[in-house]
Amino acid sequence: MAKCEEADKSSVGSGGSKGNCNDAETPAVESETVSDDFSPKALGTYQYALDDGRMRELLRHNTVKFHLDKVYKILNVNSGSGPSDSSMTLDMKRELAMDYLNTLRTGGIHCNEAIEEFCQIFLELLRDHN
Repeated sequence: MAKCEEADKSSVGSGGSKGNCNDAETPAVESETVSDDFSPKALGTYQYALDDGRMRELLRHNTVKFHLDKVYKILNVNSGSGPSDSSMTLDMKRELAMDYLNTLRTGGIHCNEAIEEFCQIFLELLRDHN
């Protein structure tokens, strides 16, 4: 069983850190959380996910915000900013974003407990909502 699967999920509610589940050293920013004044903005289609307390708790972790920001940047590369950007189709960007995210999930080379939990909860909410 992978280390991400063995991790104690109860640490999210207790304010515990969610970091890299590999033995490698993780950046200090991953163990920090933001203040309790977190207030998500309406995102329309996925507002139901932001209304879930488990998702809101995970979104307080800097490691989750950091990696989701990376995925967002991959998907929203400005096509006019450079020669390599202009040749990336939307499908290529999606594939790159999925590959990046998969490296952070259980079995990935940079397995991250918080990202795995985020993905599992989001997929559960997505299935329940549809």
